[in-house]
Amino acid sequence: MDNNTLLLASQYTTNNASWSLLTVQLTEDSGFSDAVYDNIFIKETFPPINANVSSSTITLNITLIFDVILSAGNITIYKVSDNSVRQRVSATMNEFCNIEHSDYPHIYNSYVIVKVINSTFNEYGEQYFVTMDNNFVKDMDNETPLKGIHDGIWILKTGNILIYHLI
Repeated sequence: MDNNTLLLASQYTTNNASWSLLTVQLTEDSGFSDAVYDNIFIKETFPPINANVSSSTITLNITLIFDVILSAGNITIYKVSDNSVRQRVSATMNEFCNIEHSDYPHIYNSYVIVKVINSTFNEYGEQYFVTMDNNFVKDMDNETPLKGIHDGIWILKTGNILIYHLI
């Protein structure tokens, strides 16, 4: 669920006609990441939420906690002020999107790497948000489509970088 809770249906053993709902709060100890991205399978992003970016930002990275493959959705970067699309990358665009997997034994992270064109973040003082469609990636083992990142979560900013000029 959206609040990082697992919802389970359980049949009563004494009466086969009745059911109950059980909730389990997922925590770091359960092996899942927190709900910062409203998606427990996303470990982190780079740049992180609320980071400063510039037109020299060349990639976006998403780390997932298990092995995934690209599927059929899009990653889209929007400008907040007018909700305009600055860049859209389909999972099928191999020249703009790929996945790397962890080389370490028993670590099953996948790293989605998206190439950013230099005009995407070129407006000083703007905010942008990045979305990832449901089914952009799917589980490598059973090919189950995974949840994405909806709008308003992964916010990036331009223009808050101080530049010092020495005279």
